[in-house]
Amino acid sequence: MAESRIQRDVTEPTLRRDALGGIANALEKFSPLLSGASKFAWVVALVGLLAGGALSVVLWRWQPPGELSEYVQFTVLAGLLLAPTIILGLFAFALHEVSELPDRLRNLPENARQHSADLGQIARDLGGIGERQRGRSRSLLGLGRLLYNAREDLLVYLPLLELANPLFLLAVLASFVAVGVESAGLVGLIAYTIVA
Repeated sequence: MAESRIQRDVTEPTLRRDALGGIANALEKFSPLLSGASKFAWVVALVGLLAGGALSVVLWRWQPPGELSEYVQFTVLAGLLLAPTIILGLFAFALHEVSELPDRLRNLPENARQHSADLGQIARDLGGIGERQRGRSRSLLGLGRLLYNAREDLLVYLPLLELANPLFLLAVLASFVAVGVESAGLVGLIAYTIVA
């Protein structure tokens, strides 16, 4: 009975590490594709920023706001013109984070061991302090630093959750279309200005 428990304790972390390695290897095959898609989304976001900004400036010069309500209307319209850029930037960032996920998964067991050792050291420091307030403050500061460092390990799957959200993907699709419409509108406006 005890022998089976020892064997399970020894093999279970190995199985977890092998499973994480297998997942990391599978994701690594898609990493170049995700990285390329991220770069493409950044380029489209930049085009959207330029087109939305240029259209905002044209609208400002065409009919400058005079009253407070007109300023509010212009601000809302400019925000709508620039919103696709923000959504595409978030999409590009999420794609980039997912492309780096294989390395994070491979490092996850080692990071967990390091955090466990740090937490054990903090617990030993707190246990041996007694009533000294300064030592407790230092240990609590170390605990805060540990929590901050563990944040990245705890949020390793967050980009996948963002990309699995259907509403976010719908907003991304609408943003790609909006940037295309904004760019076509700007090109049409430039052509009209040149011809007229």
